[in-house]
Order: sequence, then C-alpha cells, then structure tokens
Amino acid sequence: MIIKGNEIADWLCKEATSHSNVDIEVSMELKDAYNDIDKYIAALWQKDYDSQTTGLHYKTLEPMVNTEIKVLNKYKRSKERLITRLRL
Repeated sequence: MIIKGNEIADWLCKEATSHSNVDIEVSMELKDAYNDIDKYIAALWQKDYDSQTTGLHYKTLEPMVNTEIKVLNKYKRSKERLITRLRL
C-alpha cells in the first residue's frame, strides 16, 4: 500500500538532498528575541546600578544585578517579595 503523503514527503526529501544551498532564510525565533531583550535590560540595569552613589556597602556584597530571589521562605510569599525588593 502506497500512502500519498509519504510519496510527497519522499519526493521533497530527494529534492532537498540534491540542493547544495539552503533556499529558505530562517529568521530569529521568538525565544532568541526574548533572550536578547533580557540581556539588553540587564545591561541597562547594571549601568544604572553602577552609576548610583547610594548603597555602596551593598554594592560590595552584590556588585552585579540579577533576578534571583535572595531568600526562600516557602510559607510566606509576601516576605520573599519584600526581601527581594529590599535587596537583602
């Protein structure tokens, strides 16, 4: 039994293998764009953080900005949020 979809797929594969160059240009995927945006925002945030003259003691502890939650308290989400916002 010959399946029509398989015949078409086989023919397309044979055609594709006979080409030495790729005919279709693949653009950036959405995931890659989000990663680039995150890196750009982190760089802007770091630049702003470096230019601040307040909080110099904390800068010795945390010289680089990041999005990590500093303290995990599995019972109180409100405390986690407060501690992270205070950057403790």
